[in-house]
Amino acid sequence: MIGVCKFCQCTEDRPCMIPLSRDRFEGFSGIAFPGVPALGQSVPCAWLLEDVCDAPPCVEKAYFEARAQAEALMMQLALQEVA
Repeated sequence: MIGVCKFCQCTEDRPCMIPLSRDRFEGFSGIAFPGVPALGQSVPCAWLLEDVCDAPPCVEKAYFEARAQAEALMMQLALQEVA
């Protein structure tokens, strides 16, 4: 069961909307990032993890959170090897 995104608080019943943009060269619609004009169209988010949706800001936060945990684990393992 998917619950609530821990970063944006969207739910499966109330998804956040991801704005789309158009590539000026190929006409490809993709995710609108800051500084890229949006089309005025958007798509509902989906779920990346049980508690994280796939909206770009939420994915970025989840990445940094996981990276910090991995770095802490690596540091802990390195300290155990030294001891």
